[in-house]
Formats: sequence, structure tokens, C-alpha cells
Amino acid sequence: MMMSEIGEQASMTDRIHEKIHEYKGSSSSSDSDNEKPSAHVSTKKRLFGRKEPVHAILGGGKSADIILWRNKQQSGSILAGVTVIWLLFEWIGYHLLTFICHSLILLLAVSYLWSNAALFVNRYEPYFVTMVLILYTAPVLYEKYEDHVDTAAEKAMVQIDKQYAVLNAKVLQKIPGGRLSSIKQH
Repeated sequence: MMMSEIGEQASMTDRIHEKIHEYKGSSSSSDSDNEKPSAHVSTKKRLFGRKEPVHAILGGGKSADIILWRNKQQSGSILAGVTVIWLLFEWIGYHLLTFICHSLILLLAVSYLWSNAALFVNRYEPYFVTMVLILYTAPVLYEKYEDHVDTAAEKAMVQIDKQYAVLNAKVLQKIPGGRLSSIKQH
């Protein structure tokens, strides 16, 4: 009786093994390591029906290299930075506005030190210092002189509209078969 049970289990195992290989197909069989890849490998079905490689779908530039971890140093730096920011916000309870203000203060301090050190070393001041100062003070100045800025911006928009109308009449309308000639005039 024991011998017949072992024989039945072996035949059952063989049938299961055959069914698994039928389901997987002959190209993915683990027993056939010496088989050569077939010609239809290049036309295999890809996830979501894509035809291009993932690198091309992600844009193919530096951003795709970072996302696909081809530049491990940059990808690791970004991951570390995002992790630190997550730790600041989630665990320590830091707030976004506080983080932005402290970052701007640190940036201003570094740029101040850099510009003063540049005078002693006979180097040019960094250009971004001016841009940072403008970005840092523009909201305050706009809030203080909001009426004047809005009036000047409205006058500038009227002038831009007039100049565009002249450009459209003299140049853009004369382009034959162009897309811009079929745009409705308002």
C-alpha cells in the first residue's frame, strides 16, 4: 500500500510539473538553459503596450537618467535631500513657510559672505545675489505699492496689445497657409 501511494504522488507531481511548463510556455522554461533566444524576443509584449524603451518615454535626458538611477550620485543626492525634507516636515513638525524663510535667510547670508569675500580675492560678485534680492523683496514692494504697480502693468499690457496688433497686421497675416492666419480675431 505504501508503494502505490508513493507512485501516485510521483505521477501527480509529474502532471503538475507538466502543467506548469505548459502554462509558462517553452521560452521561459527553467530546465532549458542551453536554448538560444528566439527571434520574437524583440517583439515581445511590453507593459502598457509601449514600443519605446523606458528611457525614451521619460524624456531621454538628464531627468530620465536620474529617475532610472543611471547617475547614482545625483539620484542618491536627490533621494537624501527629499528624505531630509520629509524628516523635517513629518517627524520634527517643521512647516513649509518656516522652511522657505529659513532657506532664504541662509541663502542671503551665504551670498552676502560670498560677495564680500569676492572683493578681497579680486573676483566678480555672483550675479544671482541681485536676483535673490529682487525675488526676496519683490512681494513686499508689490504689497506696499500695489496700486501703482497695477496701473503701470495695465498701461504696459495696453501697449503690448497695440504692438501685437501691428505685428499681426503687418507680418503674421501675410504668412501663407500658416496656422496664425486662421486664428479668430477678437
